[in-house]
Amino acid sequence: MPALNVNMVSVGISAADLKALHSAPRELVAAPGPNKYIELLTWRLFYRFGTVQYTGGGFTRFTYGGANTYPSSPMAAPSAIDFKLGVSAQSYGSGWIESGSAAPELVATSGIVNKSLTLADLQSDYADGDGDAIVGLCYRIIDMPS
Repeated sequence: MPALNVNMVSVGISAADLKALHSAPRELVAAPGPNKYIELLTWRLFYRFGTVQYTGGGFTRFTYGGANTYPSSPMAAPSAIDFKLGVSAQSYGSGWIESGSAAPELVATSGIVNKSLTLADLQSDYADGDGDAIVGLCYRIIDMPS
């Protein structure tokens, strides 16, 4: 059995980056190279409320290469990833948002091979807001079978 080679990374995301997640998705893990893809195992986002709530925007999600292709694993299924910063800030202020345990969904590997792992807003940029965030990820790089 091959080694798991689990990687961990924490990435700070500024208010400017959060506001522009639709027009400029934020890269969290660089593309792994030919015939490899990133398997997102688990994640945690700590959002720190500033002074102004985020407005506008849509749902924020982890994507491959900033495109409409989503990670899939037992700990990071698409239904467990969507969140909206304005709702979180309004309801809770600062706090954690973390991966759930929803059933995984099948993702075609053609859209994820040699793609970076990004955080993106699928609908539009946020109009206002000044909180920032730190995203912690556990992931591994998977070699595609020959």
